[in-house]
Amino acid sequence: MIKLLTPRELSDLLNCKLSTVYAWAKAGEVPARKINGLVRFDPVEIDQWIEKSRLVPVTAKRNTSDIQRPIGKSDIDRIIQASIGAARRSNGKRKMNGTSEKT
Repeated sequence: MIKLLTPRELSDLLNCKLSTVYAWAKAGEVPARKINGLVRFDPVEIDQWIEKSRLVPVTAKRNTSDIQRPIGKSDIDRIIQASIGAARRSNGKRKMNGTSEKT
């Protein structure tokens, strides 16, 4: 015979309030049994319930294009050169329009 979990044991396992466990059981949100007026939980069913509650399935592949790599020295150099080029182009346009800003 398997040992069934008490509501207190399940709340400790899930790190949630005891009242939450009772509310889930009453609403049918967690697999539960009522034996002689006592609420009990089958650990195997709880494990299955937890697995079904996964937000992202284990088998799902991650989209690695969303992962940003750390910025390296070459990236910083490229950013600086692009900024210098943009500043020079902006400065050249102001001179052609006859507007020059003093900083």
